[in-house]
Amino acid sequence: MLFYIIDINDGLDWIDIIVREKDDSFVISIKDNGINFNPENINSSADDIDYSQILGFNITLLTVKNN
Repeated sequence: MLFYIIDINDGLDWIDIIVREKDDSFVISIKDNGINFNPENINSSADDIDYSQILGFNITLLTVKNN
């Protein structure tokens, strides 16, 4: 996901990453100020991907379940 965000943008001011552990999964939150994108085009091993663009920021949540 990070390589994709860096690849589609000519330059970024910042990328914010937060990893949280829940009972049965990890949630990775990625926020950046780059161009918006369609997360369905990304080949990811995440169990769930949520994307929104709020106030010009891309917010992507990846959920990976513990096995």
